[in-house]
Amino acid sequence: MWGSNQDSKIGMNDNQGMSKSNSTTLIAADTQLTGDIAFAGELNIEGQILGNITGSNQQQTAINVFEKGVIKGDIIANKVTIKGTVTGKITCELLDLKEKALVTGDVQYKHMEMTRGARIKGQLIFAEAQKPQEAPSNNKAPRMVNNTQQK
Repeated sequence: MWGSNQDSKIGMNDNQGMSKSNSTTLIAADTQLTGDIAFAGELNIEGQILGNITGSNQQQTAINVFEKGVIKGDIIANKVTIKGTVTGKITCELLDLKEKALVTGDVQYKHMEMTRGARIKGQLIFAEAQKPQEAPSNNKAPRMVNNTQQK
């Protein structure tokens, strides 16, 4: 029961082939954490984090930044929900920006939901699924030829 690792994986996500963790971590409102964080499961932020946050690539991960939550660093996770402030690059599959969200930095996403009042100061980069590279063709691209003659 206590300290048992049996309940840490509650199922497989058919689409991703990743397990889902039932662990939740809370950074409370009066907490300031400095340094990089690696996590699995869900990370709820009501306080302040000064550092990069990286979700496990073996499990589904979610970050929830509440209204008074502040992150100054880059984020990598499957799902990112923001009601507070993030300064840094965000890389995710699903980005959900709520009414008072403020993101300063570039965002790379596959799906996005944005409520009126949310703000982004940076580039939105749609991350398409990687297409297989095409075999090179034998046709050469046309060359530019300078036809002007000096007299």
